[in-house]
Amino acid sequence: MPTSNFDIYEVGDDYVAVTNEVRRSILSKLEEGPSQLPDLVELTGRSKSTLSSIHVRELVDQGIVEAGAHPQDERKKVYQLAGRKIGSSDVPLEELREAVKEYVSLAPEAARFPLSVAIDAMAAAPEDAGEDLLGAQARRLGLLVGQLLDVGRGRDRLMDIADMLEREGLADPVRLDMEAGDRLVLRPGDSAPREASLARTGVLVAALVEGVLATDGAPEVEVSVVSDERFALAIT
Repeated sequence: MPTSNFDIYEVGDDYVAVTNEVRRSILSKLEEGPSQLPDLVELTGRSKSTLSSIHVRELVDQGIVEAGAHPQDERKKVYQLAGRKIGSSDVPLEELREAVKEYVSLAPEAARFPLSVAIDAMAAAPEDAGEDLLGAQARRLGLLVGQLLDVGRGRDRLMDIADMLEREGLADPVRLDMEAGDRLVLRPGDSAPREASLARTGVLVAALVEGVLATDGAPEVEVSVVSDERFALAIT
């Protein structure tokens, strides 16, 4: 049975968070291979009608699961995953939604739910998850956060971003380089994803910052690894 509070699945160009324990158990089973309804009844303890009309149907409607005919008996259905699991979180989904709301004041004492928790959940995606996928998730979070923040311009903009990343424990600023454009050199903070590579952490942080700054002329944020322990963000 799953132990975290929600799983995230990629379905085409969309992402679906699954919070219901019965559906998460079904998906966990289907990760092992295709299953029939009797297998899912035994797994969940729910009746066939409940599974077929509610839980499995919802997963099929969401595009996470697809139903096909049994190769030896077309009257029976075989269910298999159509979506791809990209991560899980121990943080309840409602708390994740509330995280953005709690961030509005920018005051450290008000940020009881750090953004680093959400970034850590994204970093838990499988190694074969591409940068575009990870960036899309972090950028979406940044867009929400950016609607609530007042970020300055020029050097103030860099300072505001550096302060936010440091306060959230995502990255510690090492150097602000204004002569080579808006460039910020960072090292992973105390709350940065521990299991992720430096490159993956940099991709997530860069996308988060790009989302935050989207209302400020939509600048691009490029990331580069500059040493074994540091990465740089260039805002153009």
